[in-house]
Amino acid sequence: MKKLILMIILFLLCNNVKALEYGVWTDEVSSNDSDRMVESEVRYKWYKEEIEYSPDYYIEGENDESFPYISYDKFLVTNFTDWYEGYPDVKPHRIIDYKIVHRYRTLRPIRYLFLTDFENFFESTKITEINVLIDDVKTPVNITCSDCETSFDDTLSDGLNDEGVNILNNSRIVIDLGGYYEINTIKLELFFYDVVCDTKKFNVHYNEGNSIDDRNYAIKEIEYKSKSKFNDYILEKITIIPDAESITNPVFGDWIYIKGMVNATYYRQMMILCFYKHSDKLFKYYKIERNYLEDYYSEVSDSSYIRDDDNSKTFYIYEDASGDLIDNEEEQEDINSDDISNNEVPNKNENNSKYDNNDTEPNNKRIEESKQPSADERNIASNNILKISEKDLSFNNSDSNKLSSSVIKDEKPLLLLKSKGISFKAIIVSFSIIVLISLLFLIRHQILSHQK
Repeated sequence: MKKLILMIILFLLCNNVKALEYGVWTDEVSSNDSDRMVESEVRYKWYKEEIEYSPDYYIEGENDESFPYISYDKFLVTNFTDWYEGYPDVKPHRIIDYKIVHRYRTLRPIRYLFLTDFENFFESTKITEINVLIDDVKTPVNITCSDCETSFDDTLSDGLNDEGVNILNNSRIVIDLGGYYEINTIKLELFFYDVVCDTKKFNVHYNEGNSIDDRNYAIKEIEYKSKSKFNDYILEKITIIPDAESITNPVFGDWIYIKGMVNATYYRQMMILCFYKHSDKLFKYYKIERNYLEDYYSEVSDSSYIRDDDNSKTFYIYEDASGDLIDNEEEQEDINSDDISNNEVPNKNENNSKYDNNDTEPNNKRIEESKQPSADERNIASNNILKISEKDLSFNNSDSNKLSSSVIKDEKPLLLLKSKGISFKAIIVSFSIIVLISLLFLIRHQILSHQK
C-alpha cells in the first residue's frame, strides 16, 4: 500500500515537473518563465520518390487500382487473336482486322426410317418390295414390321408377283440403314399390290435415333390413289425423296468454311459474314512510394531528396532565465523600499509634536531638500526604515507598507522554484495528495481503534 502511494506521488511529480535541457534544439514548447527562447527553426520531413511497376501489362484504363500511373514507354503488342464472329469491343490502341467468310452446314446424318400412320390400308393391300438407294446405289437394309401378318424376310420378292406382306392401318415398318447417311442422299422405293381403288396415305419419318420420337428431323407425308382392274392386283411403284416441306425439326452439324459459294437447300444452310481478329497494345502501370528520412531537417545535402511542405515541425533553443528573474525581483524590492523611505520620513516629521509653530519653515525646508536624496542616502534610509520595529511605527499607513514589503520578500522561494522548472500547479497537486493520504491513514487508525 505504501509503495503504491509512493509510486503515485512520483508519477504525478514526474508528469508535472519537466527538466528542460538548455542550449540544445528541442521541439518542446516551454511555458515556464525561467525558460527563455533564444532561437527557433522550422524543419521538414524529406523523402525520395521510388517507382514500383505493376507485374502485368494492361489495356489503358483497365489497370489495377493499386498502380494508378501509366508508363507509355513500357508497353507490348499482343499477337492477333484467332478469327471470330462478331465485331470486337473498341479499346484504346486496339488493332482490328476482318475478312469475308463463306460457310455452310448440313443436317446431321440419319440412320432410321419409320413408315407409320397408314390410312385405307386393308388386307387387300400388300407391299411386295422395299428398296433403299444411297446416292442412287441400292443398299442392303434391315426391315421389321409390327402388326403385320407375316415377316418381310419370308415373303418379300422382286415385286413381279402377288406375294407380299399385307399392310394394315395400325402397321409400323422400321428400316435400319445400317449406317448414318445424309438425308439428301437417301431414296426410298416401295412396291404395292392392291385390288381396291382407293386413296392411300402414310408418313415416312427420318430419324437419327432408333425411336420414332428420337431426333426426328423430317416427316414426309405420302398420298397416292391405288389402281385395280376387275379384282386383279396391279403393281404400284412409289419413290420417296424428302424435300423442304418435310423438314420439321432440323438439327444441323458443324459449320464448314469455304472460299467460294454453295447453294442453300432444305438440308443445307449457307452464310456470308465478316470474321474479325484483333491485337492490343498493353502498358505497364506504376505507383510512387515515398521513403522518408527518419528525422526533421531544415536542409539536406543530398539534392535527390524532396521537401514535404505539409510535414513540418518547429524546433527551439532555450536558456536559463531564472537569474534574471531573481535580479529583477531584488531590483523591484529596492524600488519598493525607496518608495517606503520617501513616504515614511515626512509622515514621521509631521506627527512629531516636539516641533512648534515657529519651526514650521525650517522643517518644511528640510523636507523639500530631502525630496531628491542621493543614492547612498536612499540606501541608508531604506536600511534604517526596514530595521524599525512595529512598536516604533506610529503613522497610519505603516501596517500596509510592512505587509507589502513582507509579501515581496516571500515571493523569493516561488521565483527560485520557477527557475528550477517546477510549476506551482505541481506543488499544489503533490501537497493535496499528501494531505489526502494523511486523512486516509487517520481514518484507518480511527477505524482500527474503534474495532479494538
